Amino acid sequence: MEKNKIITFGMGCFWGAQDIFDKVGGVKETIVGYMGGESKNPTYEEICSGNGHTEVVQVRYNKEKVSVKELIEVFFKSHNPELKNKEQYKSVVFYYDKKQKEAAEDLKKDFYATEILPAEDFWKAEEYHQHYFKKNNTKT
Repeated sequence: MEKNKIITFGMGCFWGAQDIFDKVGGVKETIVGYMGGESKNPTYEEICSGNGHTEVVQVRYNKEKVSVKELIEVFFKSHNPELKNKEQYKSVVFYYDKKQKEAAEDLKKDFYATEILPAEDFWKAEEYHQHYFKKNNTKT
């Protein structure tokens, strides 16, 4: 049985989101990228022009060390879902299975702006975006 799982979050700029989830115990890997738009293999410049994609952090985690509920709690505590000035920064949980969907729906409560959607194609962001805060010695 597979113990490593994936969940993807959109919660504003993906640099900070990646830094937050890199510090969570049980998280094996994070990758920033784009999800939710129509175009294939979009670039950052296309995202910024409003092509429908959202900046996301894809979180690979060991379900024996951290629960999906714990990860979703971190998601909700780490950003303001109501602050949505661009489609690329919207608050969204992209789920990969029924358990993730149910956990997100249970924890959503009053966060009306947060969307809970089935995962779509994930497009990895350009390398200079990966672990941006670490590379540039920036702290959240």
